[in-house]
Amino acid sequence: MAGRRSPVTDIREILRRLQLGEPNRRVARDLGISRNTVARYRVWAARHGVLDGGPLPAPATLAELLTPARWTWRIASPRRWSQRR
Repeated sequence: MAGRRSPVTDIREILRRLQLGEPNRRVARDLGISRNTVARYRVWAARHGVLDGGPLPAPATLAELLTPARWTWRIASPRRWSQRR
């Protein structure tokens, strides 16, 4: 669903399944989300060491890590304005 925000419990389920080694397509299909969303969480989890085999972070810790200011892959691209009028 476009623009839907995932609660921390949904994100924990994504991360749990990624830790088990499930492919992005299967996780996306089973949870009803985009493969791109799963891929982004995989990159995020790898950067934060979540996929190293240890236990998942507590929900409160995960919510803290998921604040928008901490997402480094969300870099705004510069806008290109047309020269035509």
